[in-house]
Amino acid sequence: MVLTVALAQMLWGSVTAWAAHKRFIVVFQPGTELELQKRVIEQSGGEALEVLGMIHARVALFPEQEAKKAVRTLMGRKGLLGV
Repeated sequence: MVLTVALAQMLWGSVTAWAAHKRFIVVFQPGTELELQKRVIEQSGGEALEVLGMIHARVALFPEQEAKKAVRTLMGRKGLLGV
């Protein structure tokens, strides 16, 4: 019983933490290295997730309270086509 409650609390914590984030698609210029894409997103306060190779983009996760600031920061980056 205790293990079930602990597991439920852990999972619920993950769900609520996920809900406090916003996901964006960050589009880079063709040829931008994946490591550089990841670094740009992380320097803007986000987490780089899936690679969307056909459109030269990454899915990025940002804390909800920082999302607007992160998008403004990203849009000012050279080599970025859009968010």
